[in-house]
Amino acid sequence: TTPPAARSVEVGSMTAVGTPHRYGLWFATSVSYLVYQTASLFLLEAFAVESHALLVSVKHVFTALSATLVVGGRLSSSTLLGSAVTLLGIGLYTASPAPPPS
Repeated sequence: TTPPAARSVEVGSMTAVGTPHRYGLWFATSVSYLVYQTASLFLLEAFAVESHALLVSVKHVFTALSATLVVGGRLSSSTLLGSAVTLLGIGLYTASPAPPPS
């Protein structure tokens, strides 16, 4: 029999991430996330907190859309509409005049 750690679980056409040949992918993903978080801290030193938050919001929209495409998912009209509304809101906030100093 195959040991439990080496079993492969099929989910649709994808193999579960917990299989031994996927541990390298987990490691690469973890290192990538560490680099992302470190870069985020460096950006906070260079940008205002509000600007950083806006960049993160745009990143979330990009990540959601690109991840859907990478896994072969379909972008529904509600997903595209939600993304467009989110980006419109970010754009409106960015274009709004700064409040007067108190």
